[in-house]
Formats: sequence, C-alpha cells, structure tokens
Amino acid sequence: MSTSTWSRCDIPPIIIPTDGADDIRIGHVASNTPSDTHYTIYGPGELETYRHAELRRSVRDAKLKVFYPGNWRDPSPRAAFRASLSYNSSESTSTGERKMFRWKFRSNARIVSAHLERDRTGDADNKEHRVEKDLAAWGVEHETSAQTSQNGRFYDCTIFLPINTAEASFRPRLLLELDTRPMHSGNDGSSKENFSPTPNDDRSLFLENEENESHLYPPPCISLQVTNSLQDFANQLLFESWEWRRLKDNHDGEEIDSEWCGIHQCWTSDWPFETGSCDASSSAFSHSSQEQNSTSTHTNSSNAENAESCWVFPHHMALCHVESLLPQAVIPLPDRDERGDSFMECLYDFGKELLGKVKITVLSTNDVKPFTYGISSDATSCARDAGFGKENSLVFISVHPLAFRYARIVIEGFDKSAKELLVVCHSQKPRVTMEGGLSFETDSTNNAPATEPNSSDEFLPLDHKIWRCSAYTLQLCMYHNFIVDGIKRDRLPWAGDLAVSIMANSYSFSDVESIRFSLAVLGRCGIDAMPWDDGDREGLDHATQEAFMRESHVNGIVDFSLWYVISHWLYQRYFGDVAFLKQEWAIVTKRLSSLIKVCTDVHTGRLITNDENWVFIDWSDSVEKTTALQILWWWALECSSLLVDTLISLADDKTSAGHEEFSRLIRDVKSRLESFFVEDDIQHSYSRHAHILGVLSGLNLRLVDNASSNDWWNPDLSDDRWRSLVKVRKLDHQSRDALLGDELVCVGTPFMKHLECLAISRLGERSSALDRVRNYWGGMLRAGATTFYEAFAEHEKLDDIAKFYKRPFARSLCHAWGSGPCALLPEVLLGLRPIADGWKVFSVDPLDECPAAISSSVKTKHGVIKVDLDPTMLKIIIPHGTTMVLMERSYGPGSHCFLRAKLLSSQTVHQWSKKYRGWFHHPRHIIPNNPQIPVVSGWENIIMTDVPTVYQIPGDKKYYISFVGFDGSCYRSFVAESTDLLSWTSFRLAMGCKEGGPDEGGVVLGAYLYECYDIKAPRVLKRVDGRFYSLYGAYSKKGGYEIDPGHQGLAASDDGLFWVPVKNESILSIFGPGTVGTWEKDSIYQPWLLEHDGTYYNFYNAKQMPQWVEQIGIATSKNLREWKRHEDNPILRVDTVFDSACPGRYDTQFCSDAKVFFDDEVNHWVMFYFGVGKGGAHIMIAFSKDLLHWIRDPEPLYYSGDNPSGLDKSYAHKISILYLNKTWYIFYCAVGDAGRGIGLLTSQ
Repeated sequence: MSTSTWSRCDIPPIIIPTDGADDIRIGHVASNTPSDTHYTIYGPGELETYRHAELRRSVRDAKLKVFYPGNWRDPSPRAAFRASLSYNSSESTSTGERKMFRWKFRSNARIVSAHLERDRTGDADNKEHRVEKDLAAWGVEHETSAQTSQNGRFYDCTIFLPINTAEASFRPRLLLELDTRPMHSGNDGSSKENFSPTPNDDRSLFLENEENESHLYPPPCISLQVTNSLQDFANQLLFESWEWRRLKDNHDGEEIDSEWCGIHQCWTSDWPFETGSCDASSSAFSHSSQEQNSTSTHTNSSNAENAESCWVFPHHMALCHVESLLPQAVIPLPDRDERGDSFMECLYDFGKELLGKVKITVLSTNDVKPFTYGISSDATSCARDAGFGKENSLVFISVHPLAFRYARIVIEGFDKSAKELLVVCHSQKPRVTMEGGLSFETDSTNNAPATEPNSSDEFLPLDHKIWRCSAYTLQLCMYHNFIVDGIKRDRLPWAGDLAVSIMANSYSFSDVESIRFSLAVLGRCGIDAMPWDDGDREGLDHATQEAFMRESHVNGIVDFSLWYVISHWLYQRYFGDVAFLKQEWAIVTKRLSSLIKVCTDVHTGRLITNDENWVFIDWSDSVEKTTALQILWWWALECSSLLVDTLISLADDKTSAGHEEFSRLIRDVKSRLESFFVEDDIQHSYSRHAHILGVLSGLNLRLVDNASSNDWWNPDLSDDRWRSLVKVRKLDHQSRDALLGDELVCVGTPFMKHLECLAISRLGERSSALDRVRNYWGGMLRAGATTFYEAFAEHEKLDDIAKFYKRPFARSLCHAWGSGPCALLPEVLLGLRPIADGWKVFSVDPLDECPAAISSSVKTKHGVIKVDLDPTMLKIIIPHGTTMVLMERSYGPGSHCFLRAKLLSSQTVHQWSKKYRGWFHHPRHIIPNNPQIPVVSGWENIIMTDVPTVYQIPGDKKYYISFVGFDGSCYRSFVAESTDLLSWTSFRLAMGCKEGGPDEGGVVLGAYLYECYDIKAPRVLKRVDGRFYSLYGAYSKKGGYEIDPGHQGLAASDDGLFWVPVKNESILSIFGPGTVGTWEKDSIYQPWLLEHDGTYYNFYNAKQMPQWVEQIGIATSKNLREWKRHEDNPILRVDTVFDSACPGRYDTQFCSDAKVFFDDEVNHWVMFYFGVGKGGAHIMIAFSKDLLHWIRDPEPLYYSGDNPSGLDKSYAHKISILYLNKTWYIFYCAVGDAGRGIGLLTSQ
C-alpha cells in the first residue's frame, strides 16, 4: 500500500486540444491547477465495494468467525465507461473538417473495445438528430502500453479520435470497455482474455465459507493528468456527462449486468505520472493510419518489465498508519502452579485498547526456550491459559491485527525479569486527524464532576473523559476507510453503528470518506436486485422468497435496511454532501421501492415481517419490537422525503419529474402509515424504544400536524378531528413521562442509550439527559473501560462485563455505537447542533448549569465553528456561509461575543414553565358570549365576549373583571364583579365608543397600571395624581370584527369602574410616533402596561398583511402620553422553523396579547401570550432577564381543545392570570361549541 493521499472531488469537464500536444486539461479551472494534479474515475461504489471485499477477506483470513449476512456485491473487473463529446471552436464548422484528437489516460485495466455511439438526448425534440450518422466512419483507434509498478500492472492508453467538425454537433459519445483481468497466452501463442469467473455476488452468512472465492480483481478506473495547463487552445474537444455500467462474462459472451449510472465524483491527487513509465514515442500510429475507417487495437508491452515506477491508484492507497507502542506497565504475576524460579510470568498492560500487530522479542542470548503468550482486551481472560499460543523462536509477530490491551507471557528458563523480553504493539490507526473537540478547564470553578485519575488524564472532568474515550472508540473503529462495528470481532460495517457514528464523527474527526465508503457498500447489499423486481413474485415459492428477503436486508436485519436510509439523511444533515447523495440516490430509491413493493401492507402502509425476519431494534428479547419497527419505517420514509425534496430543489427539467414521482410514492405510504398510527391507537403498547423513536423521528409532532386543521381562522370543529387531536397531543407528554421513568424495560446497548439521551434532550430535559450520559458511559469508565462497549447495564457486575452471546469473553469492548457522547455532550451542554443540512444553520444554547469553562469546535464544509464559554462570556466563531441561532435570534458569519449573565437556555425556560402547567377545566363560560347586561342603548345584542382582565380597586375586597362585548358592529368594554372569582354579577359599561370619533369602531380596556407586577401579587390598580390609568386598544371603523387599522389610546378613571380617554389622538398607531416597521404596518392591537424603574413599558401586538402575521413589540414612556418605539422590534417574533425536519410550531402565525409580570422565584420576567399556529390559538409562555430579549417555551401551557366539554375547540387565548390561596387562575377567551366567551382554568 502507498502512503499517497487522495481526496474526492466533482468531475470537471475534460478538454483535449487538436494540435497533438501531450495535454489533458480539466475544465476552465485548469490554469489554476498544479501541473501534476490528476483525477481518477471509478464506477459509482466500485472502489468502495473493492475495499469492502478486501476487508471481508481479511476478516475471514483472521478466522474471526464473523456472522455477516447479506448479498454483498463485489466490484466488477469488467466495466464500460462513456462520456459525451462536444467540439468547441472559434472557427466555422459548417463546411466540415476532420480533426485529430489524441486522448491519453492511465488505467489499471486493458481496453477491450472503444467506439462512438449516438447521444440521442433530445432526439424527440429535434428532427435533425433523428438522421442516422455513420459513426463508424470516424475511425476510433486505441493503443495500450502495459507497465509494471511496485503496486502491480497498469496501462498507458491512447485514444485517437478523428472528429468531423460538421457532425460533432450531434454530440457523439465515446464508449470504452475496460477489463482489469490480465491476458494470457494460448497454445498457439496468441493472446486471449482470461475468463476466470468474476466474484460471486451471493455472500454467505459466515465469512469462513468464502474460502473458495475466485480471485478478487480491482475495478477498472481511468486516471487523467493535468499538464501544460497554462496554454490556451483554439480548438477543443470537451468530455462531459460521464456514465458507467458493470459488465460480467458468461461462456456465451458479454452480458450487461446493470443500467448506465451517472458518475459525479472522482479522486484527485498530486501524485505525479512517472516519466519513465509513459513513453510518448511508443505511438505506433502515423497520421494516415489514424484516418482508417475501422477500429484498430495495438498493445505495446515493450520495456514493461523494466519500468521502475511506483505509480499509485486510489485502490492502492494505504488506509492506516502504524505507530509502535510499548506497554505502560509490566506486572509480575504470582506462580499459580508452583513452577519454580525457572519460569517468568508477566502481564504487559498497554494502558488502553489497541488494534495492531504484536511483536514479542526474546532479548536473552541464552538457549531459546519455548514461551506461551495470551493477548486480550481484559485482564481476566488474559490470565487464563485457554487460547494461548506457543512460540519456539526469538521473535514472534502476529500475522493479523489483534484487538487487545493486555499481553501475558510465560517463559521457561529465565529469572523473573521483564527485561528479558521486548513487547511492542504496531498499532494501526486510520489516516484521520481530530478536527473537532470538547474541552474543559480543570480549575476548582468547574462544576463538571471529576473522575478518578487514569493514565495521564489526572483529574479531568468526567464529561471530558467521556468525550475523549468516545472519540478514541470511534477512531479505532474507523478501519480501512469504513466505520466498522468493533475491532475485536466483526471489523465490518453495520448500519446501526453507522447511524450513531455519523453524528459522533461530525463533532470529532469530520471524516467524510469513512461514511461514504460505509453507505456505499451497505446500499449495494442485495435488495436492489430482488429476483421479482421485473416480474411477479408469485412465481417463486415461499421458501425462496423468504431466503432472498433475509439476505437482501442490509446486514440481514430488517431495521438496518431502515437505518441505512436514515443514515443517508443524517449524513446530509451533519455533512451536507449533495454530490454524494446524487450519486447514491438511484440505490436509495431502488431499495425503498423494493421495500414498498415487497414488504409493505397496501392498506395500512405497515412494514410486513414474519418469524423468519431478523428484527433487531436493541439487544433485548423482552421488548415489544413491532411498534418500534413501524415508527422506524416511518422515519426512513420521512428521511427519504426530505432527501428527495433536497434533490428536487436542485434538479433540472430532466430529473425533476422522476424525483417528484418518487416523492408522491413516499407521501402516499407515509399518509397511510400515519392514519394507521392514529386509528389503531397503538400508543398504548409503546415500549421505551418506541417512545425514543417517536420523539427523534418527529412522528409525534407530525401526527399533531395532521390532526391540526391548516385553516387557523376557521378550523375543523368536528368531533372526530377534535378527539384525534387531543389523543396525539399527549404523545410527547407520554414519551417524556415514559423516558424519565423506570417502568418500561431499559435499553440494552450504548446504541439505544445514545438515542434515548438524545430524545430526552430534544424533549427539553437536557439535565436529565446529561445525568444519564454521566451514569451510563461514566459507569463504563468506572469499570475500567478505555473504550466503550457493545453492551452495558448500569447494574452489571464487573465480573460479567466480558460475557456476551452466552460466551465468557465474547463482548466487544470497543464498539462504534458506543461513541455517541462525541455528539451528545456538545449538544446537551452547549445546544450545539445543525438545524439545516451541512451546518448551514446551527443552534447554540448553553445550559445555564454548564461547566464554568467549556470549549467545542466542529469542522464543517463551510469552515470551523468554534464555541468558547467561560465564566463571563460566550464567544462564537461563525464560518462564512452559515447562520447561528441563539436565543431565537439569527447571527451571520464572524466572531460574536455575548455576556453569559444575559444568556437564558431553552432547558431553563422549559423547567421554569412547569409550574404553570397542569390545568383543571371549568366546563362552561364564566361570562357567556351573550351576557345579560342591563338594557341601555341596545346592549342586549351582544354576541361575543373577549379580552378578560381581572383587577382590584384599593380598599375594595371584591374582584373586578373587564371584558369586551361585541354586537356585530363595534366593541365596548364592560365590567363585572365577584367575591369568589367564579360567579360574576353587576355587569355595567366601563368604556364606550363615540360616534364619529377615532374610536367609533370600539374600545378594548385591560392594560391597567398596577401597584405591583409580581406574578403572585394582587392585581390592585395604582393611582397616579389621584387617578387610575389604562392603555386601551381602539378601532376607527365599525361594522365588523377588528377592522383595520387599530390603534391605542390612554384612558383614566376616578373610581376604577368607568373610564374616559385622556387625549383625543392615539398614543400609538400605524402612522407614528417614530418609524413604523413593516411588521406593524397594517394594524396596532391590544397593549399591556407595565411600570419598572421609573419607565412605562407598552407591550403591544401588531399586524402585517397580506400574510396576517402578528408579533409583539415594545414602546417606552416616562409620562404615559409620549411613547417611543423600541429600535429592535418586534421583541417576540413568530416562531421561525429553521429546521426543515421539524414540523410546524404553535406560534408561527401569531405571537399576540402579551401579559408581563415578574417571577421572583426565578428572578426573571415572565410573559404569557397566545400563539396561533397549528391547531388554533394556544396559551404560551416566554421568559426574559431585561424585558427586551425573550426566549419562549415552544410547547404551549394550554392547548386549544383541551377542555373536554369542547368549550375551547377553536381558540384558547387572551388571558388574565391571578394567584390566590395557592391556586393559579387563568381567565381566557374560550372559543368553541358554546361560541366566544370567557372561560376559566385553575391549577387545582
């Protein structure tokens, strides 16, 4: 293997000049490309499957006895490439002229044939293109010169293309057939193709059964060098739109084994072509011979054996580097069997898990005595004689890499001195570097728990130790360019490990190739070539069908076929590699289409399984897995829907139709499956695993979306819709209770524990998720782990940790799916996670209980995101091309600093809001939609009541409530009184509207000036200069409900019951004062008045049309009469859904009617408001430290429709909150079956 480095890139166009210069240029960027740069093209997935086949053989040869089901595909040694040609010239081509183009490339394969064919793209739209052209007359010829390098045979190839420029507009395509199998000489001395069988595509379950496989040949490739790139040519032939298909041979001739696949990416390196291995003088063609009308083939192997080239193709590339490590401790062992002083027995401890070859050297010059050795991952198994090897030489080197930490050696004839032996591990590590990180300061102010000292870590914080151990676990499992499940046993890629590893990889090594390689080979496992794909499956007997199904799922596991699709979405979310998605999309769609056609119930959309199928979910036999599997199936469909949406947004006219057709297929199955989840009421049988997947997949929220009417203005009030909505809204609450509780069966692996912690975090319980990370992965550290295990239970005895599969030492102690904390800890502690593909948009949301000093970095394709949190500041570096969301505000590229004292985490807001949840319903309006008000001036026609506000008058023990009455024409404010807050009497007019005045359409009282704004204080009106004051909303037009434009006024009262305007003009309107923002250009609505530190604050909501979006702004005043708008309005905006994978929220249309108080228990301001989004209007909450910067809890305090009587089916909004006798009271406008009236909620 060579140490040459290669990287993947998009295939640029290849430009060939006509003047015979030895030049191959790569697109229009060639002038900026180093002259020794070259590009190598393989068929899609061929390099990956070749490496995978090598890996399977290495595992087999090491006799690891791996169970590895699946119809794994090997690369094809025979394949066809084709590219479209176009002639670019500044000269006229109408007369037609034959020009000679010479294209040179290097390959690991012989040219079997080369010819031109018609590119019929667009024929249907162009009659001229339907004219047949005799392409054979163009006389394609080729020459191949075989060379030998240290890495094997390769070929320098030349294609001669005499192009008639008049006919070049027909865009011919050059088709090459290549074969990596060598020629052999026949009995007659002629050269013949070696038709040895190509590798069998049907892999057996146990790799040791593959011993009789045929020779593994590498896949054909084409390598192109860039030379003379600064020279400009007038006439050029352009190669573009590369395609590939695999070919296989049978005794009757050639057989096409696949359709043409587009090639979008290639490999690039600056490894130079060796000048001695490519002799330009070997051309056997004269100008006249090049113009022959038939295809000719010449092979020149002169000097092939003497070429001293070290040429390297990507499939030669070394995949790891070797580091020699010595033991950290040598422990003499007691003489267990009293063998005497002539035996030395020592345990060599390398201090951590390693993967490498072990070398044991006897340094003594005495006679060689036999010694025995044992190598293991745990000291207990290493101390046993079982499985020991024996050696009679001075040096022992293991043939294959071993996964181990300890080596025990017993040798005869030595004194008890370890100096007589030298034990070395030649450790194998992937060629990756740590690109991300998570670090902590270790001073006394850091509140992250510390661990016991281990190795050189001293007293590192536990979180740091967990993160480092996770990263090391992942690094060891990045083996031969794949992410393998473990180093001890399988050393092969599995889809479950990959899903967790993608997330962990993003926060640590940011190594895309290990993910690409793993996804590529997992996608080429059988199910894309089901025997009944082109026919009726009924033609096969049941046993044959089941056998194909078992072996056709990824890794032979039903749910791993689904994790494969989900992993594609995770890869896009965390890495944003659209080019790879385009290349693999045909495989993804083929797999999903086969699953839908073969495995899906046509009525319910459910995935059908039987006892023959392996459904894994988790290592637990006592878990009900059926429901979890169906949720996982929905998640795979949802991920594919998001992926195809990405492709549709980028597609051209040729591909968009196919993408849209597939999108419709996915939506149809998803829709049936979602109806099944609701109608069958399977939520009652949810396991812990089903709850985890329901949260992470977004299914819980999607079911709420489906049950919510899209028409927020006039929602569906049918009982069926209402019952469904009430049921599915409970899902997240049920999942939270289930995951935080201990009634359900626990998860069995770090794989599912990672997902559980992630789900708990996404539910807003990040502190609980952090505790679980520390207990679970910290428990492995306390058990002595240096890498994380395949399975672990917190109650597990130390003596049982190595046991698994009913074998004493079978457990993998370094497993890829144990690396989850690499991603978990930065997300849980700092809220650092992508919310758009490739980190284009990401969030930062540090926990308020976060350690005093913590730093994290993530390398993205846009650059490195850097987050530094210290005791006083949060510093963030945002790369160009990305946006950060912090406390609901967006920030662009650059370096940003925030005072830590002003930060407020979503986790804290979620915890603070809990005391305002859990409401008891009153079944009827306390003030109906048509209250019986004494008949004066036609008030008997009131049809709606709205906007309740409860208050008290100084010295009066009674409670008063103001509300709006609407008679179909205008609003008036009324007041009623009560002694128990339940029964209201003495209705009277509080403030009327004046005909012809600025408030002719109505007035809405309620923004009173209180004596105290503490959330638990009585709502007692405050006198200023002997009068009570209130802001009010007003409308200048009557005749309808809230006719624009609304504005605000100031009213006063002598008794707190009857109110009059203080001034005739408005205090705030769409015309001023100050600059009126676009967000408030159409109407100003209800105010809320608050006094703090000598300043009056007016929280108001305003409307923007035609979207009809309402948001909350703030204005300030020193005298209640002159007001100034805040420059950063609105201060609470409608909730923007940054995450395309997240369903709609509850306040994406309105954030309205703020009611602000001070909560001294949390030392923050609290705002109650109503949000309009999915499912109507809901009561919501937000918190702030300074009245200007707010962060909301996205989950409503109370949903519309929660009242079992149907009182608030449509809307629950416009509240007034009061605390009395340890009970919270919320008066609100309830709109439902009984019309629009005033409802009541209480906390007990």
